[in-house]
Amino acid sequence: MANGDSGTSVQRDRDEATSPRVGAASLDRCDGGAAAGFNGLDWEFAGLRSRDRPLPQSLVAPGHTSSGRVELETVLAAVREAYPNEKLSVINLPQKPDEVYEVQMQSPSVGQVRTAYVNPYNGELLGWRLRRHSLMGFLYELHAYLLGGETRRIVIGISGLLLLLFSITGLFLWPGWRRLVTGLKIRWRAPRPLLNYDIHKVGGVSSVVFLILTASTGALLGFWTQAEPVVYWLTHTPQLAEPASTLLPGKLPLALDEILPKADAALPGAQTIWIELPSAPQAAVSVRKKFPQETDPYGDSLVYLDQYSGKVLRVDNALKAPLGAQIMNSLYPVHTAAFGGLKLRTLYVFLGLIPTLLLITGLAIRWSRTYDIPRLIQR
Repeated sequence: MANGDSGTSVQRDRDEATSPRVGAASLDRCDGGAAAGFNGLDWEFAGLRSRDRPLPQSLVAPGHTSSGRVELETVLAAVREAYPNEKLSVINLPQKPDEVYEVQMQSPSVGQVRTAYVNPYNGELLGWRLRRHSLMGFLYELHAYLLGGETRRIVIGISGLLLLLFSITGLFLWPGWRRLVTGLKIRWRAPRPLLNYDIHKVGGVSSVVFLILTASTGALLGFWTQAEPVVYWLTHTPQLAEPASTLLPGKLPLALDEILPKADAALPGAQTIWIELPSAPQAAVSVRKKFPQETDPYGDSLVYLDQYSGKVLRVDNALKAPLGAQIMNSLYPVHTAAFGGLKLRTLYVFLGLIPTLLLITGLAIRWSRTYDIPRLIQR
């Protein structure tokens, strides 16, 4: 969010839209519980996105560009016809010629997000799958929600706070403050309790910056609704009300194809990532866009429009966001290393294993009664 609106809906939409994406339309039609034809998946490291086989060249060449895509209403009509009882929430736009439209919806029958995939050039519904039926989707749900709802998300936030507490207290207890060599030395031939202690102290101090960053950002993401107003208050950033559409008697909502050009004009030079569909008659249409300079892979710039008149209600330009919004916008890129390249994300993978190492060595130290830990700290 570039400005302080209600963060709950924005965070929910990010959760839905950042579920594993399929970047191709060579999917077989679904039959039964999960989408068939999701073979040959090559899981991309960044952004929890997945790549399937590319669209057949007969569809993308020659001359197929974004201007050759079917209208958005055609895409939505295909999905609504297939799933008349499900509420559509977000539509992800293809970012490359061989990617597909992805329509997110809440599936009451199974209690989780369903994603439908639509060919951008002929409007054909190619398939669907539930988020937890993919490897990365399952891992995301486990990591962010413990395979549950908002209550379990709070548990994740508490875990982040505990990790932050352990990281800070561990830094204060590090013996290297007294003697640097002692704090960085691992006695590989020492008895196992001593070795566990050395690995614990060196592993902890070498990764403490990473641990504090990931723990604090993870906790804030877990407590987004509670943290946002506090951050805005501390930074003197005004929180703006959620924009609302004006109900007009007898007036039907405009087609997305009429609304989207207005959003493009409001933020020229920004790429449209996804569109949040109105959840209620008075709700606004929100279009998430991304400038090349933004570090968040999904962008933090938003345009809110009246669903009946197409009037631009508010523009949140992430490049001109106030301090409070910048802090909240930075949480996701910092937590996932999205602000860096492949080398940084690879480093995050290995550093992400450190908490497990610290847990194992910490428990081993706690369970060992042979050696006196205070005595070890002074050695």
